[in-house]
Amino acid sequence: MLMLIWRWENYSRWYEAEFCYDLFGDLLLIQGLGGLGYRLNVQNTKVVSDLLTGIAQLHAIDRQRRKRKNPYHQVE
Repeated sequence: MLMLIWRWENYSRWYEAEFCYDLFGDLLLIQGLGGLGYRLNVQNTKVVSDLLTGIAQLHAIDRQRRKRKNPYHQVE
């Protein structure tokens, strides 16, 4: 069972992208964001056609996070 999580943070916010399979065997990309120190967050779930498409989407998200005015840094 595949589960891949990437997380980015800046001084006040966090952003997370996660790959996992649902009960029907579909590959999902779950994106979440919120403020550091706050309990409220937002999540968006998308069905991805295949793993290579999903990884391409992850790299696009990574480029977008790093280009922001206050860039996010990937956390391991």
